Amino acid sequence: MNQEEYLSEILWAVTGEVYGQALFQTAAEQAEDKEVSRKCAVLADLEAATLARLQTLIDKYSLTYNDDEHIERGRQNGRKIIERGWQETMVLFNEAVGDDVDRMERLLDNAPEEDSGALQFLVAHEKALAFFIEQELAGSVESLSEAHKLLQET
Repeated sequence: MNQEEYLSEILWAVTGEVYGQALFQTAAEQAEDKEVSRKCAVLADLEAATLARLQTLIDKYSLTYNDDEHIERGRQNGRKIIERGWQETMVLFNEAVGDDVDRMERLLDNAPEEDSGALQFLVAHEKALAFFIEQELAGSVESLSEAHKLLQET
């Protein structure tokens, strides 16, 4: 991975966190089911914590992006989560999350040592999200355990 690709992947991750925070925050605000709302609020917090960790890389590489676009798309899809239903949403998320974990692991593998802390947290966040989805689909009450562990590190 060359420098241009590396920075592009960091930017992709950053905008993904902006999008994810808006998505889960909107779903938390709009969910009538208090348990769904609580879960989405925790996931929004995890997205925000991950974005905060990535801020060092944004600053280091002077990365710029238009967060309005990603926030609006996140809000629209956050509303769709509520319209679609929780279980169907988890099925759709499950189809995508594995690719995201692999992509962020490749980014970490190609990172200079000084960037690894932020990117290790990013990978752990993706794995916590994958764990959450897997556990939700299995009906586990412990689906947020990995997310809570990461949030305790912040």
